[in-house]
Amino acid sequence: MDIRNLSEVTSIQRQEKQVTIKNLRAGDIYTESYDYLILSPGAKPIVPDIPGLSESRNVFTLRNIPDTDRIKQYIEKEKPKEAVVVGGGFIGLEMASIVHSHLMEQGVRLILEDGVRAFHDGGSRIELSSGLLVSTDMTLLSIGVRPENVLAVEAGLHVNERGITAAFPIDMVCDKA
Repeated sequence: MDIRNLSEVTSIQRQEKQVTIKNLRAGDIYTESYDYLILSPGAKPIVPDIPGLSESRNVFTLRNIPDTDRIKQYIEKEKPKEAVVVGGGFIGLEMASIVHSHLMEQGVRLILEDGVRAFHDGGSRIELSSGLLVSTDMTLLSIGVRPENVLAVEAGLHVNERGITAAFPIDMVCDKA
């Protein structure tokens, strides 16, 4: 196995069994051949197209250490008093059910079964699908993630409706021993 740190695969030529690579340190671009190619591109946070979101400077996603650093810097500088967490993903729902009673005792208001219609005033007000307006100093989008599949799609690999590269049945790669 040959691993190239600080390098990015920019394209895959499946028929030739080659990849084009950019060295992120030096900027060089070169081609390498492969026998087997393992794609592990990760995922990116889902950020829906909601009116006013792109103008909001107090909305964050949390996926990696730089995201954590941006959130921490914002909190240290702005000292937000009110925050909104937007999300209905599996982990978010599970956590909400576990901590619902505790959060209510702490004065945290949970608004369930509603959605975000729009962000207003640079993100300081959120209009919900029900028409309710919520004030906030900071918003965390925790809706879920979408696979980073651009390389796979451009290479002509099969991608299912959820954006997942589905080359073979999952039990072909599982060790059931």
